[in-house]
Amino acid sequence: MSSRPTLHFLSGLGADKKAFSFLEIDKRFEKNYAEWIKPLKNEKMADYAKRMIDTYHIQENDILIGLSFGGMMAIEINKIINLKQVILVSSTATTGGLSSSLRNFGRLGLTNLLPKHILNKPNPGNYYVFSAKTKDEQEKLDLFISEGDVEINYWSIGQLVRWKNNSKPDNVVIVNGSVDKIFPVKKVKPDYVIDGGTHLMVYNKAREVSEIINKILLSI
Repeated sequence: MSSRPTLHFLSGLGADKKAFSFLEIDKRFEKNYAEWIKPLKNEKMADYAKRMIDTYHIQENDILIGLSFGGMMAIEINKIINLKQVILVSSTATTGGLSSSLRNFGRLGLTNLLPKHILNKPNPGNYYVFSAKTKDEQEKLDLFISEGDVEINYWSIGQLVRWKNNSKPDNVVIVNGSVDKIFPVKKVKPDYVIDGGTHLMVYNKAREVSEIINKILLSI
């Protein structure tokens, strides 16, 4: 049996494991692509994180790779168990890394006004926020969003904009794009910055993202 830790992947809001399908991660690591589970009524992120640990048998000394909201959930899981490494991609380790518009959205409680039926529908607003400029990027984004669970997405948005965490743990490494509108680099202060990378860089800059992740993994 390999002594290497398991890599657990947590996708972004409204996405599943297909969001990671363009990455080429070192084959010597065992991989688990966790799916989002249904949130319980009024469930908080900390309690949800405990259920994710139990559901996917995440163990101490495993590695979490979290994309966007999945990165924030990885931080919550890391508070509960002693993970070997947490790699955040297009995400943030602290509340301060959120864009000002998202923070204001949560502060004003505007998530309660969101119609649920639009959460998995294509719309120009998504294209702008995710910087999906080409037809191919827009089609990929539409696919990711359309297959998401509306109830899970609605809960996740509420958690994302109200999330509070003020410090970056020592075992966390952040990889962000230089033009990410959701998690701006000047707020996040990532360890690695991919030039021209947007919130869709796991797709349109997958090679660069893969190289950095593999570099981190092989240095552990």
